Amino acid sequence: MEHLVCKHLKAIYGLKQAPKCWYLTLHEFLVSISFERCIKEVCLYIKRVGDSMVLLTVYVDDITITGNDNQEIEKACDALKQRFEMTDLGYVEQLLEKFNMVDSNPVSTPEVVGQVLEPSKLNPSEMKTLNLPYRELVGSLQYLVTCTRPDIANAVL
Repeated sequence: MEHLVCKHLKAIYGLKQAPKCWYLTLHEFLVSISFERCIKEVCLYIKRVGDSMVLLTVYVDDITITGNDNQEIEKACDALKQRFEMTDLGYVEQLLEKFNMVDSNPVSTPEVVGQVLEPSKLNPSEMKTLNLPYRELVGSLQYLVTCTRPDIANAVL
């Protein structure tokens, strides 16, 4: 009984082969749901459906998804959630709550080419009464652009 050896059937967190096992499992799954791995950048996966494109990047066990079709992005997220235990950090929802903007209307980005922005119709004294923490809001959005949402960079700037 002292000399028994057990064979692991799955990767165990902390073992040297665990990262490779995780990557292979994730890769096989992404390929099974029609993602293609980029040849030049192996952490980038692309899924094209008609004119829609979904980009998925992998860094160890962090996944970032973006694309030009929210419905296709949601399908990819739902498939990942069904297969793997995932947590969504919900940073955007936290920002909306913090700045009392939960009921705001979404706007697609980037904006229409040639669109001219107009100055606010509020006078400076009315702007002060809004009590909007502008710097904090822009900083929070810049963090979002840098970490997870490069697609909103033009709108934030």
